[in-house]
Amino acid sequence: MKFGLDDAIASGLTRANLEALVVDTMPGAEPDWPEPIPLDDPAGPDFPLDALPGTLGSFARAVATSTQTPPGMAAVMALGTISAAVRGRYIVAIPEHDWSEPVLIQAVVFALPGERKTAVVKEITAPLSLWEREQQITDATQIQEWTSKGRVLQKQLDAAENTASKGREPGAQGKSPEELDQIRQAATLELAKHDNGIKHPTRIVADDVTPEKAKQMIVEQGGALAIISAEGTFFAILAGRYSESPSLEIMLNGHAGEPITVDRKTGPALYTPRGCLTIAVACQPHVAETMGSVDGFQARGGAARILPAFVASAVGNRSIEAAGISADLRQAWDATIRAILNHNPVRPTDSAGFPTPARLVLDAGAYMAFQRYRAWHEPQLRRGGELGDLVDWGSKLPGAILRKAGLLHIATHDRPEDHPITADTIERAISIGGWFAAHARIMYRVMGGRSGQSAARQVLD
Repeated sequence: MKFGLDDAIASGLTRANLEALVVDTMPGAEPDWPEPIPLDDPAGPDFPLDALPGTLGSFARAVATSTQTPPGMAAVMALGTISAAVRGRYIVAIPEHDWSEPVLIQAVVFALPGERKTAVVKEITAPLSLWEREQQITDATQIQEWTSKGRVLQKQLDAAENTASKGREPGAQGKSPEELDQIRQAATLELAKHDNGIKHPTRIVADDVTPEKAKQMIVEQGGALAIISAEGTFFAILAGRYSESPSLEIMLNGHAGEPITVDRKTGPALYTPRGCLTIAVACQPHVAETMGSVDGFQARGGAARILPAFVASAVGNRSIEAAGISADLRQAWDATIRAILNHNPVRPTDSAGFPTPARLVLDAGAYMAFQRYRAWHEPQLRRGGELGDLVDWGSKLPGAILRKAGLLHIATHDRPEDHPITADTIERAISIGGWFAAHARIMYRVMGGRSGQSAARQVLD
């Protein structure tokens, strides 16, 4: 016997009855909804400050206490400051697997307005700023000497060209035309060599530069630059603020330490075989959402390179009696960063005469600890694994751990290349890596799903 829609209505069933009947009779009637995205502002677990050794850990803790900010903000900015001070001069190498990682990070702290981001960034990076200004004072004299010598060489070249042009007849100026031309060529070569040795004012930190300017500065500064800021302006520029499309290459290539070439309108192109870009930025969470909407940011690996930190808000719970940073501890932090900046490790040159990075290696215990971690890590990338929803980011996590181990090692040794990285350092880096993984999960969620949450919050309210 057939029982159609008309019959159901005639029997007294309402629309609600019919809809319930349909849902109840469908296979798997209970909807399998994904875990809802919280509408509150995102925040991850607290940073494991005990993983930071010596002065690094003590200073990060003191800055967090003094500014009454979450420890993760100071900790991440401190790691970024060490990365900036390293200036691309080291790699962590595992020769057993032909594997090396440049000792640099690209990290972003996400915090709401009013969380004292500027105060933390200024305090943590003060040694970089002071050292940079001191170097620029010395640079000014060297640049003046270079400029003066250039004027002399240019006059010599002008005179040689003038003499050569007037001495085309045999015997003119007491020299043959061939001899005059050789003098002109020698003067040209001398000036070119001088121009190639140009001295630029020392810059290790920038903030809102364009990608093109960042590339130029990396080459001019010997292969490294750091973007450090309490604003997200650099990411807005990468997203295409001044161009018709995103410009991600400097971020992607700078993370790997790849070659950089800068073509100039006049003169030969500028080049470095290894261009390193550190990023240590503190900005508002909406920047993550904006970057998630940038064409190619995730697909090309931009998100996978970022070490994110979504710190909890401290507003409303801050003490007005917080202790300041002791002079001794501030001096110790300054000395730590200066030691890294001033130390020039022995660096063999490549076939073109460019210095190669100094190598940091693992001792036997560190290698075993790292291999144990890798054995655990790989299965976690499978579907359902701990990193199964972060495959692109998670795939780079072992390399990121080596980079962080390098930073911790450099921060605790005057001559880091003379000492192997220990198992203790690797374990500390693994702990920090796990913390970043928890925050990376938040970053991907924010990049992919926060649009419209303000309206949703209003509906719930």
